[in-house]
Amino acid sequence: MAGALDRVAWLSVLRVMLGAVFVSTFFENLNKHLYEVKGYTALIAGYRVEGTAPGAWKDVEKFVADHASFFAPVQAVFELSLGVLLVLGIGTGIVALLTAGQLGALWVSEQAPRRWVWEILSLVVIAVVVGLSALPRLLDSRRGMGARLLGPPTFGPRVGMPARLAVAVLGGLALAA
Repeated sequence: MAGALDRVAWLSVLRVMLGAVFVSTFFENLNKHLYEVKGYTALIAGYRVEGTAPGAWKDVEKFVADHASFFAPVQAVFELSLGVLLVLGIGTGIVALLTAGQLGALWVSEQAPRRWVWEILSLVVIAVVVGLSALPRLLDSRRGMGARLLGPPTFGPRVGMPARLAVAVLGGLALAA
């Protein structure tokens, strides 16, 4: 048993799970119409009214809400892209750090008396750890671009892009069902 646990790529497990959180949240938000102007505006207005974010951040939220016709679809594509890229393991270092930034912004927006502070902050920490752990491989100029972008194999050294795409598609279909 100990030998099997030693062979598990634990950072890859965290990366895939973080990606799954984003993909499943995308479909949840899509179902709630939060990527449409009316739903998105109401969501951001709720952050402004109920949250305890600093005043400057509330000004940013007002700008975003006022331009929901632009930001709602951009956020939808951005969040789904982060999830899919994390599941596939493409550009993991940069993608995970962007994910940490996205989650950090959400954390600031959702600061409210009814929220548990660690609810999102723990995901921010996971995203930072995954991102920083993958950066050396991504920035290693001795590796080919494909190896740098794909990062360490999640399911073994012989699993290439077609198998990774199949896992992402099957996982996405399972989450959507």
